[in-house]
Amino acid sequence: VGRDGAGRRELPRPEGRGQGNQGRVPLQVRLEGVPVPDAKPWSPDAPHLHTLTVSMGGQSVTERFGLRRFGVDKATARLTLNGEVAKLVGWNHHTQWPVTAASPTDEQLDADIALLRKGGANLVRGAHYPHDPRWLDRLDEAGILFWSETLGPAVSVANTKDWAFFMVHQKRQLSEMIDNAINHAAVFAWGWFNEGPSDHPEACPAYGACSALARARDPTRFTTWADDHKTSGALLRARELSPMRGLMIDCPSTGAEPATSTRASSPSTTTPAGTRPSRRVCGTASRRRWPRGRRRAAATPSASR
Repeated sequence: VGRDGAGRRELPRPEGRGQGNQGRVPLQVRLEGVPVPDAKPWSPDAPHLHTLTVSMGGQSVTERFGLRRFGVDKATARLTLNGEVAKLVGWNHHTQWPVTAASPTDEQLDADIALLRKGGANLVRGAHYPHDPRWLDRLDEAGILFWSETLGPAVSVANTKDWAFFMVHQKRQLSEMIDNAINHAAVFAWGWFNEGPSDHPEACPAYGACSALARARDPTRFTTWADDHKTSGALLRARELSPMRGLMIDCPSTGAEPATSTRASSPSTTTPAGTRPSRRVCGTASRRRWPRGRRRAAATPSASR
């Protein structure tokens, strides 16, 4: 563990695995209490990174990670990084270039990082699909936070109610995105359904299912989505915001997926791990009045990773 490779630890060899890849169950190992030599926190001002190498059966995998903690300031409901309130400034990022299109060269990715630095950015939203791991590597090194989002433009109410096909693949791609990006220090939020049907109560269970999946897989980051319905959104009306409380949504059942008491998130919802959420009924709660001059938070909160 660490840049110098110190901190070696032997893991028990798994049993009952067949030869080859067919029929094999992916091995998941959770490491706790592993010392990190020369541990330093990761932040936009000082993006310190460490490496972890796991070896088994003559093969090894090396992952890079950063030590940081996301949260919400109790007094202002603003996002915090390592206990300090963070002001986020940034842009959406699309992988669209002349000639190379969605397959950018390393030089093109480097040029975009340079533009973000020149603009003083410390935040990028991956619009509107999971992004190249090479891009996430560069964001880790540059200290630029990343909103990682599933493929989701033009999601309809019918899509969110389609539990037999659309939502099966939506949840699958969300889980795969988390698999691919979970160890990147820059990722601070998991997102979905860009400008989706959040103004329809019948879409609430789909939003809730995505949030429940993401928070079950990774309770250390925010969950969010981009909403273009402003104050007309059913989810917006259904949530209560405070620094230490979150959202519990009850929605009418619209399919095979259970809709009762599903935790969901909105761009202005905070749900720290271990707190007791309040309850509202989707589409019927009154809209919260915001103090003048206070901006809404950008996501649903997290603990630490």
